[in-house]
This record gives sequence, structure tokens and C-alpha cells, in this order.
Amino acid sequence: MSSPSEKCFKLGMVAKQILENNKGILAADESPGSIQKRFDKLGIINNEETRRSFRELLFTSEGIEKYIGGVILHEETFEQKDESEKLFIDMLKEKGICLGIKLDKGLIDYKNNEKVSVGLEDLHLRVKYYCSKGAVFAKWRSLFIVKGDNPTEDCIYENCTVLAKYAKICQNNNLVPIVEPEVYFEGNYTIDEAEQQSKRILSTLIQKLNIYEVYIPAVIIKMSFVTQGKENKRICKPHEVGRTTMNTLVSAIPCGIPGIVFLSGGHTQDDAISYLNAINKCKAYKTWSLSFSYGRCLSEKPMETWRGIEENKKAAQREFIEIARRCHLACRGDLEEE
Repeated sequence: MSSPSEKCFKLGMVAKQILENNKGILAADESPGSIQKRFDKLGIINNEETRRSFRELLFTSEGIEKYIGGVILHEETFEQKDESEKLFIDMLKEKGICLGIKLDKGLIDYKNNEKVSVGLEDLHLRVKYYCSKGAVFAKWRSLFIVKGDNPTEDCIYENCTVLAKYAKICQNNNLVPIVEPEVYFEGNYTIDEAEQQSKRILSTLIQKLNIYEVYIPAVIIKMSFVTQGKENKRICKPHEVGRTTMNTLVSAIPCGIPGIVFLSGGHTQDDAISYLNAINKCKAYKTWSLSFSYGRCLSEKPMETWRGIEENKKAAQREFIEIARRCHLACRGDLEEE
């Protein structure tokens, strides 16, 4: 857009609000099918009530608002209530936590064993609906597989075009878009290859956002840490991941982007927090907030403690808040100073 309107300015303020004071995002948007696998391992029955109970455990944890500025919700969560019959969305808003919604409809097969994200066909209607429910930001994920000649130029072009179209529709309807070009952790690639491919993807994404006249100061990027692939035997230290990721950001992300959040994406909880800490310790001129948008990293251990048993709820909440606090410190690069 040639001249930022008042609407764009307000969207930019919301984007900053989500990540202000070194807060991050809780990704609580797992589908019933995805959460089934985690519940099965712990002997928890998967139904709407158990999913509601676990979300309530997280959302009612004392002090969550100190460390979490936004929550990405699953669609069923917008109608769920706590034990006092208050809607989760109202409870979160009272804590000053911004509401988000996942809007992509998943991935379909593309050429050369690649994937492309889908869901644009009825996006206008879904955006309007979730805005009416109180959502102020959204998320859309695309996936890039690093193997052989992949990701191809066609795949990068197609996915980044989809992300840009989604972002434009969101902003036209007063939603802050989170664009997520995930580099798949599965693979045998090196950290140097990850850096090269991440730069290609991010550079194309920024180009497409500009082509579709998306207001850059009201976009949050969610991305993978720049690491070796999961099957690569050379394990990189946190300081190397931090430096390589920072080099990638400085090369590809313009200063107008208000924030970059990282996904844990198959990394252990300790690695995800250590990498974030290492990135924020890097000495570089950075204008963006560098934070987290974690799902399992924040919720896996609390779920293991809870196991669907009410008596375990308080202990699980304490565990959740401690992990969130460590992530908060990592956003400042202060984790080792404890």
C-alpha cells in the first residue's frame, strides 16, 4: 500500500502488542486428530470434554499473561467454556491475550513430491466469521521439504503466492496475518543447505507480500530455526544455530517486519528454548522482535504430568508456567543468567 491508512496503522499496533515485553504465542490449534496421538500415548480419552479440560488447564494457569501475548486457537475452542461457564475467548481477552485462528486447510501433493497449502477458496467468509468472534490475528502454514533438488522454484513461488494472498485477505478484514513458511526438520540436509534454502524462501515470500501490496509492518513471520536436518549426524551447537539463523534473517527480512516467531517443529523442548536464547544473544542490528510460537514445546510436559487426572492439574500448570517463563527469558537472551 502506497500510504498506510489508519486501519493499517492499527493492525501494526496489534502485531506489536502480541509480542511486546518479550512475550510469545501459544499454539493451541491442534486438531482433534492430531491431539489423538498424544492422548493415546498417555491413556487419555480423546473427546471434546478432555480437550476442553486440557485447554482450560493451560489458559487458567496463574501468570500466563506475563509470558503469552497471543494464543492460536482451534475452531472448536471459540465455543468452549471454563468450569464457571465463561467462554475461553472472553477469559483470554480479559487477561490481555490476543486471539488467533489457524486458517489454512492443510497441505496437498504438488509436483516433485512437494506440498502446497490450500484453503483460499472460502477464506473471505472464514476470516469474517472469526473476526466476529474476536480473533485479531491468524496463521497460515506452508511446508518446504529440503531433499535433492527440492524445494523447487515452482514450489516456492506457489506457496509464497498463497501466503501473500492469504495475508492480503486478512489485512483487508482487520486481521494480522502470521505467515509460516516452515522448512521441514525431517531430512539429511546440512545447516549450510538450510541457510541457503531459508534465504530463498524468505526472499521470495517478502517479494510476494510486496507484489500483493500487503502492509509489511502488520505481518508476523513464523519460521523454522536454521539447523541441520533431523537425520544429519552432525549436531549443531546452539550458538551456531543462533548465528546462522541471525545471518539468514539479516539477509532476507526487511526492518519493517515487526516480529519473527520460531516454531519448535520437532526439536526437543530444551533445544527449542536454547536456540531462541542463542539467537537473541547474537550481536546484530535487529529491528524485529524475535520470539516463539510454540505448541508441543509448551504443552507436552504439562500434558504428561496431567494425564487427564484432575488432581494433577495444579502441578501441570506450574510446569507450563515454568516453561513459558524460560521461553520469555530466551526472548531476551538471558536464559543462562538464572
